[in-house]
Amino acid sequence: LCLPEYKAWRLDNPCDGVDRFPERPEERVVPTPEELEAVLVPLRDGRVKSPQGDQAADFVTFLAKSGCRVAEASDLTWDRVFFEGGYIIAHGKSVQATQYKPRKIPLFPPLREVMESIQAKAESNQGYVFAKYRSNGSYYPRGSLRSALKQSGIPEDRYFTFHGLRHYFATQCVARSVPFKAIAEWLGHSDRNPRRH
Repeated sequence: LCLPEYKAWRLDNPCDGVDRFPERPEERVVPTPEELEAVLVPLRDGRVKSPQGDQAADFVTFLAKSGCRVAEASDLTWDRVFFEGGYIIAHGKSVQATQYKPRKIPLFPPLREVMESIQAKAESNQGYVFAKYRSNGSYYPRGSLRSALKQSGIPEDRYFTFHGLRHYFATQCVARSVPFKAIAEWLGHSDRNPRRH
């Protein structure tokens, strides 16, 4: 066996002695009902200044009660909210394809209450449900959620994200003995794996 001779090869490792960034295990913080309510208080009472006004609290509540993804909530239009039929149509990306795959989410009593409250405050029942997130180019109030978390008194290690609200929804469904198949359909999961949320 004859190997070619390369004079430009390094025999030492240039990364020796360089400390790696610590790898943090992925932790999904699922808020408790009390933590969710504690975060909603500063959003509702005006302590958190948001360009979207009080719609930040509605947005957070909607995510927690519907299980929708952030993009699905910001894309929700009034023509996909069916109060008489008792459901909304959410458009979620299919895992196997890049196109949107619509799904029905029942208007459970807490979700119906949120939607009716939003509708009562809406300037119009046409267009986007969360129109304020569209008009100023901000699709969701990440900064508002972060400020509300800081003001809520929740310990930093319990801070949650918008995606954590999907986990909250799934957890609340499991606690109420909803079948996994139904939860997976409402969340837009095709594999119906209960361990994903």
